[in-house]
Amino acid sequence: MDEKLQEIEQRFERLTADLGNPEVIGDRARFSQVAKERAQLEQLVETFREYKRVKADLEGNQALLQDSDTDVRAMAKEELPGLQERLSRLNELLKILLLPKDPNDERSVILEVRAGAGGDEAGLFAAELLRMYLRYAERKGWRFTLMDTSDNAAGGIKDASVTIEGAGIFSAIARFLICDFSCWHFTTTPVGLWVRRTAESVVFTLWPPAPVERITSI
Repeated sequence: MDEKLQEIEQRFERLTADLGNPEVIGDRARFSQVAKERAQLEQLVETFREYKRVKADLEGNQALLQDSDTDVRAMAKEELPGLQERLSRLNELLKILLLPKDPNDERSVILEVRAGAGGDEAGLFAAELLRMYLRYAERKGWRFTLMDTSDNAAGGIKDASVTIEGAGIFSAIARFLICDFSCWHFTTTPVGLWVRRTAESVVFTLWPPAPVERITSI
């Protein structure tokens, strides 16, 4: 694994150098391609470099265990478990980052929120759910465009569709869900009555990948 990571790090360094090459800078398409490939390798390379630093620290720490000074040996022994655990975590992360990429990883997604059973209350909950997802998208730095929405009389929504774009968004969403189902319960008290009734509201959210645009020439 280390040999493969060394090759990737060298590739990353060449791409970094290319970004400063006047020929590449003058070619917008090539510059964009180089920048994109470099960005895809950045997390892996940074993790590998941290792995090498921690590995070197661990080897140095193990050497100190043989030191003639009792205090130095005690300090090295105290730090050893933390370094071993950190190195193990980084090793597992590298294995994950080396996995083949899903072809959908760089695609945007379409968020669809639909109110189900529950009338106006389901629409209100659907609107809150939509706002929650969009706030999350903002915090992640993703761009979103509201394609269409249908409101209900109570100020909620019947359904809404949003295109969300951003680096690695589909893979980030796919780690948790592709389609999720939400069901919530609420209580209402009809005007003029002391009797409480309980009803159930259902809201669906779907996350299909956005279709790939195709250009056909005749």
